[in-house]
Amino acid sequence: MDPALAGPDKPKGSAPVAGDLYRIAVVTSDKFAAATDATVRLALTDVRGQTWQPCFPQTRGMFDRHKTSDFEASTLFPMDELASCRVWLDPQTAGMGDDWHLDRVVVSHLPSNRTWLFVHNDWITAKKGAVLPAQVTHVTPR
Repeated sequence: MDPALAGPDKPKGSAPVAGDLYRIAVVTSDKFAAATDATVRLALTDVRGQTWQPCFPQTRGMFDRHKTSDFEASTLFPMDELASCRVWLDPQTAGMGDDWHLDRVVVSHLPSNRTWLFVHNDWITAKKGAVLPAQVTHVTPR
């Protein structure tokens, strides 16, 4: 099983939450120089076009080569079926050498145990982010 799909029960750096709870795992690839110290931003969009940008603490080394960084975050409004994940580097924190090789993002809706996989396996730069289409990987019958 993919470690990003299994993950710990309580990810490090998780904050208390008040709404619909999601677990988000961001996997940096194993390519040479894949890491970044720039601030990574995510925006999840559902099939109705609603977009949510989860806030999560970022520390130095969080997006190191061959590392899975995971956290929990909650929405303030209900999200529908996820359609895409936009990923980019904050241009105010990205400098020379901060390009990042993102392998994938795994998003799990904890109340329903539904999981979406967003595969990239390519470089993200301060000038070029990526919009990744969703793939449903695990569905628990309701």
